[in-house]
Amino acid sequence: MTRSDQGFVLTRIEGPVATVTLNRPERHNSLVPGFLRDLGAAITACEADPGAKVLVLRAAGRSFSTGGDLRGFSEHAQDPARYADELVGPSEVGEKRDRQRHAPVRLVRLEDS
Repeated sequence: MTRSDQGFVLTRIEGPVATVTLNRPERHNSLVPGFLRDLGAAITACEADPGAKVLVLRAAGRSFSTGGDLRGFSEHAQDPARYADELVGPSEVGEKRDRQRHAPVRLVRLEDS
C-alpha cells in the first residue's frame, strides 16, 4: 500500500486500486490553483504506479466539489485576471482528463465520503 499527502489531495494505492481524495472539506473542496496542481500530481503518481489499474476519485466532507473558489478573487484583488487564468486555464488536470482514454489507469468511480 502506498499513501501520499499532496496538501489538498490524499492518495492511496492498494493493489490495483488507486484512491484519490479531494481534501479541502472546510471549503467544500472548492478549487484553487494549488489544489489543481496537487490533483495533477496525484493523478501522475497513480499513472506511474505499474500496479494501479483503476482510479477512484473521492471527496472528504459534505460536498464533492463546489467548483472554483470565488473567494480567491477577493484575495487576489490586485490581479484578478491572473488568478482567473490560473484557475480555469490549461492545467495538468485538464491534460490528464484529455488523455484518459489512453491512460494506463482508468477512472472508474466518483464517490462522496
